[in-house]
Amino acid sequence: RTGRPAGALVSQVSHTSPAAPAPGRSGLQAGDLVTSFSAAGRRYRIRSASDVESALRLYPAGTPVSLRFYRGGRALAWSGRLAVP
Repeated sequence: RTGRPAGALVSQVSHTSPAAPAPGRSGLQAGDLVTSFSAAGRRYRIRSASDVESALRLYPAGTPVSLRFYRGGRALAWSGRLAVP
């Protein structure tokens, strides 16, 4: 074990994604490590990209969600709404 938390490594974020950084608002960036996903009062531990995909499929577009992730060793969070695929 490397001491790094388990999670899904972000390889890219579309500029049209609600999770993309915007003026005055943080967002996900390539290299971030997503460790949890929350929606509708449920929290999912994320250990891989397939965990993210499975959790996202459970909720319709517009659902409020939050992500916890690491960037440069710092724990961060993002909240927003799922987009239409």
